[in-house]
Amino acid sequence: MALCEIVIPGWHTAIIYSPYFWLEQTLIIMALVQIIVVSIIKAFNVGAFIKTFKILTWAIVLTGTIWFLLIASERLISAYFSIEYEYVKSQKQPTELYTLLIIFKRIALTAPLLLWIKKVRENINAVFAIACIICLAAFC
Repeated sequence: MALCEIVIPGWHTAIIYSPYFWLEQTLIIMALVQIIVVSIIKAFNVGAFIKTFKILTWAIVLTGTIWFLLIASERLISAYFSIEYEYVKSQKQPTELYTLLIIFKRIALTAPLLLWIKKVRENINAVFAIACIICLAAFC
């Protein structure tokens, strides 16, 4: 009998969910600060905040990538070990009542990955749009 058959289904969700939550909240806070910085740069035409803008953009890139890799690895592990509880959870999730919210959450999960592209990362309007998507995902 395998270890995954002995343990209660979904046990790792209770243990691992907390880092997911804190990582997502950290990402959302950084996106909110990024929105404020972009607003100050646009409104007052202040070039002094460009360094802060670049540092925050890299922080969002790294935090968003870690968040994406954690959730992707959970999905891959649940598919690889074919745990019935995890399979049912991942397959039924998109067909539930809140389909649009789940799709939006997945868009917000992959949006920070666009910042790995240098042209997107240096475009203030693109970074502002990605930060808005991340912040709106907080309400999902």
